[in-house]
Amino acid sequence: MVKEIDNKVCKEFVDQNHIQGHHNSKIKIGLFYDDKLVSVMTFGSLRKSLGMKSVDGSYEMVRFCNLKNTKVIGGGSKLFKYFLKTYQPSNIISFSDSRYFTGELYEKLGFTFNGETKPNYHYIKGGKRINRFNYRKDVLVSMGYDKNKSEREITEEMGLLRIYDCGCKKWCYNNVTT
Repeated sequence: MVKEIDNKVCKEFVDQNHIQGHHNSKIKIGLFYDDKLVSVMTFGSLRKSLGMKSVDGSYEMVRFCNLKNTKVIGGGSKLFKYFLKTYQPSNIISFSDSRYFTGELYEKLGFTFNGETKPNYHYIKGGKRINRFNYRKDVLVSMGYDKNKSEREITEEMGLLRIYDCGCKKWCYNNVTT
């Protein structure tokens, strides 16, 4: 059974089953088998932090994951079809992390490959990966750090390690039925 889930259930499931963990999303859809949550797919507005402008009918698929160590054949398709039918988006974008995924799911769902992003970085603090947006220079300066120093200089002084990824693949879905 496919149904929308609340933020608490979504956060717990995604934190336990998605390599990148939870990310706030407006729309959270779960797939249940025998009353057990086995898959989650989330959608949100286009993110300003990625240089995109939110437009009515445009969404980003933010997360998709299955229960760890569980194959859910057709789960992604069921969740995606529910989203299409319920929200009738005009288009959807999403990104697959090139370190881990080829984007095969997106191809199966009807997305089109739209290019690759440059490698990006995160910080490591206390053994946890932290998004670089938490350490932008303007944020660091507002915390009292020297405005004459670069983000890199300040974060090195803080003892943060910078780690790079392999970039992402961008995928686009245009809903021709709307």
